[in-house]
Amino acid sequence: MKALILYFSGTGNTRFIAKQIAADLEELQCETMLYSIEDAPKIEPDSYDLLVLGSPKYFEYPVFFFLDYLKENLPCSSKPVPTMMYCTQASPLMTDFTKVKKMLAAKNHNLIIGKSLPVANNFLIFKSFEKTTPEKRKTNLEAALAECRQLSEKLVKGTPSEENIGKALAVADRAVAVLCNKLFPVFAMKYGAGESCIGCGLCAKKCPKNNIKMANGRPEFGKSCIFCTRCVNNCPVHAITYHNQTCEQYHMIEKI
Repeated sequence: MKALILYFSGTGNTRFIAKQIAADLEELQCETMLYSIEDAPKIEPDSYDLLVLGSPKYFEYPVFFFLDYLKENLPCSSKPVPTMMYCTQASPLMTDFTKVKKMLAAKNHNLIIGKSLPVANNFLIFKSFEKTTPEKRKTNLEAALAECRQLSEKLVKGTPSEENIGKALAVADRAVAVLCNKLFPVFAMKYGAGESCIGCGLCAKKCPKNNIKMANGRPEFGKSCIFCTRCVNNCPVHAITYHNQTCEQYHMIEKI
């Protein structure tokens, strides 16, 4: 049995979970193919028996950047493919996967597992988002790793496990996600670089949307930002600012 794992990760949480699920599936005698969508993998139809999708969650909804990739690049299968999707986040709130399920069904992928996995808040550019304490982060991580094993076993067995938040809340969450996504270009223009910038270009290189261009040794920010905050967290001199304020960096799970 072969499993394809596709994910998008801004600062490392989703990637960490993807690697754990890959390890769990390998122990369950599944051959795994693990790709970030930024690797631009060539996905052959009918080349896998199981599919795992991983994405961060913004405003209680999967990242549109990831969903758009699936719409354009996930091939149609000649046979139903049992599929699992997980979303990493800071809060314990559930996700509505109804729209995702319909989109996948059109490609003959059967979403039988949808799960939200609280890890930590990596969205530290706004002070209104509370920072996750080290203790809570450790507890969340331990719970997530245990959940990964259970979800992997359910996927292999074909056991459904879906979150259901109710129609009213699902509509509200999607509406907020769509609105915020449309406002991203406005908010994105508040990024900048402080005097400590050394012009290394790492922020431009790491940006998944190619939204950052280097001009005269300085980064210039466009309007296609998806707020993954990778530029903030990867800057070696902590020079990236938002609204002229230096932002706290989030350290990836692997560095703990």
